[in-house]
Amino acid sequence: MAKAKTVRTEPVKAVKQAASSTPVPQKNEVEQLMVQNLSGLTQALAALGSTVDVHVRKTASIANHVVAIEELLAELVALTGVNLVRVNNRIRARIASGTDEVGAAEGAIDCAASIAAPLPRI
Repeated sequence: MAKAKTVRTEPVKAVKQAASSTPVPQKNEVEQLMVQNLSGLTQALAALGSTVDVHVRKTASIANHVVAIEELLAELVALTGVNLVRVNNRIRARIASGTDEVGAAEGAIDCAASIAAPLPRI
């Protein structure tokens, strides 16, 4: 028969908890940290707001240019005419060469048709 193990019956020693290596900040220090963090967040949000303003102005400028180009093209098309079948084929070929999306050309074709459509001119 196997010999049974002897169980230790000594009392367990109390484990002393180690003191934290970082001191607990006082109330004033906590408030100062909060103020610093809020100040940093305020500055970051202000910078973000300025960046958004710049991008909105640039987007508006791009939109103005697109409208101007569309109207100039519409005037040229009205004077010279256009073969929309050939334009549509060129749009499809150009988009197909740069993307695998088959239906991606439809938006550009719609834009071309809109520019070429006869509209009353002032």
